[in-house]
Amino acid sequence: MGIVIRESIKSTITSYTGVLIGTINVVLLYTNFFSPEQLGLTRVLQDTTLLFISIAQLGSPNLIIKFFPHFKNPKNNHNGFLFFAIFYSIAGFIVFTILFLILQDTILNIYLSKSPLMAEYLYLVIPLGFGLILMNIFESYIVVHSKVVFPTFMREVFIKLSNTFLIILFALSVINFTQFLYFLILAFFIASLILLFYVKNLGSFSLRPNFSIFKSPKLKQMLNYGLFTLLGGIGYLLTTKIDILMLPAFEGLRLTAVYTIAIFIATLMEIPKRTLTQAVTSTLSFAIKDDDNSKIKELYQKTSINLFIFGTILFLLLWANIDDIFILMPKGEIYAAGKTVLFLFLIGRLLDLLSGINSEIILYSQYYKYSLVFMIFLGIITVITNLIFIPIYGILGAAIATLLSITIYMLARIVFVWIKFKIHPFSDSTLLSILFFILLLFIVIVGNNSFTHILNNVFDISNFYISSIINITIRSILLIAIFTFLFIKFNISEDFTNLVLITIDKIKKI
Repeated sequence: MGIVIRESIKSTITSYTGVLIGTINVVLLYTNFFSPEQLGLTRVLQDTTLLFISIAQLGSPNLIIKFFPHFKNPKNNHNGFLFFAIFYSIAGFIVFTILFLILQDTILNIYLSKSPLMAEYLYLVIPLGFGLILMNIFESYIVVHSKVVFPTFMREVFIKLSNTFLIILFALSVINFTQFLYFLILAFFIASLILLFYVKNLGSFSLRPNFSIFKSPKLKQMLNYGLFTLLGGIGYLLTTKIDILMLPAFEGLRLTAVYTIAIFIATLMEIPKRTLTQAVTSTLSFAIKDDDNSKIKELYQKTSINLFIFGTILFLLLWANIDDIFILMPKGEIYAAGKTVLFLFLIGRLLDLLSGINSEIILYSQYYKYSLVFMIFLGIITVITNLIFIPIYGILGAAIATLLSITIYMLARIVFVWIKFKIHPFSDSTLLSILFFILLLFIVIVGNNSFTHILNNVFDISNFYISSIINITIRSILLIAIFTFLFIKFNISEDFTNLVLITIDKIKKI
């Protein structure tokens, strides 16, 4: 696991570089130069596209990760596995694009009343979806070769820098909003092309038609796996994205924008899981293939505690500084209406981190079909709870429904993995780390206003922006120091302790 942690450090740094760029884009640029309706549209378009490609790509990213070990053979270009993955995904895209076009008028009528802008640009889901499918294929193929950093860079840095450049062009009136969306889609195709060249440099590369896999005894198992992960993916997106897709129809794009800003801030907590999961998927896939239950348990428990540690500090930093973040944000008084929504999202993300990689364990094991049962059940619950809570509580209702869905989904995965593998994500350090989180959160909630008042009196700065920056800086340094001391003092995680000590040694050598 230590090797995995070290391998994921570069990817984590890359991801957080992307987060910094994305934060600048969303918090400073989008909110400043785009109307709330335009901001809401960009998010709803992306989430609609994610739902579309979750169907169209037929589960190909997970299929690549699960079955590549069975076809790995550099001498014959891995039995044409890449060709199969591309052929399989494009076939699915064509079929479901036709279906989308047939249903387009029905979808348009849903948004036409409250969100006419969404109805105007819905057609962009198709080209954006194709660009994302290509990226997903090449990313997964690179990841199974244990190369995590470059695909992370392309998704987290390249795409977001392209976004920054396009926002600046829009702000300078060089391009209009429609052209902005067109060029943003083009960026995904450029990224896919760059990833393709990277795949070629991995060696054993060939796009020459090779139909040997179609004759493989594994084909039926692969197609079944693709079908079930497809349905499971749809269920997961319905569970996590249905709120964004329903809000424009009930509340319009303006309040949807407030909701999406809260979601964006909360997604900062997902980065440790994305990077660490990418780093362990290859190891996990081979461990499941070899029936190495002790290795699976080790990965499961260590990812759980490490993800919870990083999630805890991110939660505390975000909630302690949220008022100053809204002060620094252009039109922050509009988006501050989502503060309570944000708190519920942060709780949900932290619970998900605590559950570790149980979703991946199910997906890459012989029990992958059961994920579909969970997803159908949760999809139904999510739709029903959103239909109940959104008309009553608006965006807060959507957040309540989402938290309920995430909690149920997390518990279902934990129980299932325990029944089938007799392993759980919790270690001896889990309870202590939860107690530390509750203690620090209590201190943040109770003492934050007093602490801010003291800082303002000490520095006595009339400029709200400078005052907020100073408050965030000092508050964050103190929180990180207290947090690090507690978690190292009680050795909550050897990986975390070693990472901190290595970082300190490197700083001393500078």
